[in-house]
Amino acid sequence: MQFSDTGSLYLQSHLLPASTECLDLAQVSRVYHGVYQMTLCAPMGSGQASGTGYR
Repeated sequence: MQFSDTGSLYLQSHLLPASTECLDLAQVSRVYHGVYQMTLCAPMGSGQASGTGYR
């Protein structure tokens, strides 16, 4: 997938699923585990204060 700079704020959505569990004897009731992350991305130099980049 190619990245194209939007020039403005945008969100990235990430899902890291984990194993599903069944809590009842009939194996009907399922519990879904995992991590859902939303990342807010902004162009460099667009904020009110200067920040630091990753090294």
